[in-house]
Amino acid sequence: MRVWVARARARQVERQGVLNSALSPSDLERHAAPDRETGDLLQFAAAKLNLSARAYGRILRVARTIADLAAADVVTMHHVSEALLFRQLNSEGLDTLPGVIPYAAAGRSHSAPGVH
Repeated sequence: MRVWVARARARQVERQGVLNSALSPSDLERHAAPDRETGDLLQFAAAKLNLSARAYGRILRVARTIADLAAADVVTMHHVSEALLFRQLNSEGLDTLPGVIPYAAAGRSHSAPGVH
């Protein structure tokens, strides 16, 4: 696990010079820019869950970190779905997820390589 995290941190520093946690909002949008489908999911979740701009940024930051842990160059819908899941588990429980996760085709695996 330590090696996995160290590699993710190294990817972040190599790509942007700082860890994801230190990215400004504009740098976050540049380095974690979602594709159209993923952006649509984020907008849907923001409306459905009444997310603030700050919460939206946190979800995108977590999704970028999940992508780094999976050694992915781009943030995909799967990374965003997992970040949304973590947010809901952390703040409200599972009661609000049914309206968001089906939109994201949540039936697919979100685990990093080698982790099942």
